[in-house]
Amino acid sequence: MSKSKISLFLLAIFVTFALWAQRRGEVRTLKIAVAVPLSVEYLQPEPQFICDGVELAVEEANRRSSNYFFIVQAVDDKADKRTALNVAKKLGRNREIIGVVGHYNSSATLTAAIMYNRYRLVAISPASTSPRISQAGRYIFRVVPSDADQGRKLAEYARRGLGVSRAVVIYDNDDYGRGLSYFFCREFRTMQGEIVAKIAFIKGVTNLYAALKAIKRKNPDLLFVAGVPYTCAHAFRVADSIGLRVKKMGGDGCMPQSFREMAGRHAEGVYHSMFVDTRTSRYRDFVRRFKAKFRKSPSIWAAFAYDAANLIIKAVQERGASRENVRRYLIAIGRSVPVYKGVTGEIQFDAHGDLERDILIARVVNGKPKIIFE
Repeated sequence: MSKSKISLFLLAIFVTFALWAQRRGEVRTLKIAVAVPLSVEYLQPEPQFICDGVELAVEEANRRSSNYFFIVQAVDDKADKRTALNVAKKLGRNREIIGVVGHYNSSATLTAAIMYNRYRLVAISPASTSPRISQAGRYIFRVVPSDADQGRKLAEYARRGLGVSRAVVIYDNDDYGRGLSYFFCREFRTMQGEIVAKIAFIKGVTNLYAALKAIKRKNPDLLFVAGVPYTCAHAFRVADSIGLRVKKMGGDGCMPQSFREMAGRHAEGVYHSMFVDTRTSRYRDFVRRFKAKFRKSPSIWAAFAYDAANLIIKAVQERGASRENVRRYLIAIGRSVPVYKGVTGEIQFDAHGDLERDILIARVVNGKPKIIFE
């Protein structure tokens, strides 16, 4: 090759690199944090699925966007209030963080909200359902319904759909479990049902075998569990093992595949709430893309995390890269901007940052949830 051709070739490389560098200089890098209990074994695999959902959303956004480059920063809140508070404080101080997908546990979300509001950082929970979150502050949103709505819907179906009248209620002794059980019991009693016993469950402390054996003689016809997948699976296994002949019902802790895997055959026939219609083309397409990337089927919480991350991304793309712009975009959805069509359904928020959506009822049939009431 002649010297002139070599010079032209090197010049072309230089110009290409210069243009690439110029373009890279115009791209702003932003971080989306994911705050979930990654190290808490009995809550797995849901926290990791939440991270995966955000990662997929960010990867797809980076392929489409030429103005922003998003990075995922996953942090472990250990399902602990103090840790969650410290995590939120660090994220709030980090100006590279444009939004947070989290937390998983309602208790963590409620505590962390103090810092998110202080630093004006939007947090969208993909899983926290405690009614108290409705009052958690201007920067707190969620893409799942409140337990105030979930508890009422489940109690109504129990009384009218199943015809049961005497319920035993087991609940996780935290903000989530207490909230869901309270609204279930209140509606159940309003409809002339009787709560024959309530059991506060703490993993490693509560002996459900002894508790349910003592209650068996009261002849309940429904066992309702307000807990995470582990609690629901454990409660239904114990109930079957002692021959407690009742209809079985749970909240959103029964939605993911992890519940059915932990419960095994004891999950069969369980009635539970359903926050998303998995029969839609949008959801099925999400499952296909998730499987292509991670070589596994997604948990339902991955879909909610995917939507939460995409809401933050769309806010930045539509309004600009500031924390306040993200909040303003979210509260404008369904008002001055169109309703957001996510893989979990249409999303818009009320004045408290709560999702406005109907709750479905499903039943586990042949190991899979089948929607039976809309």
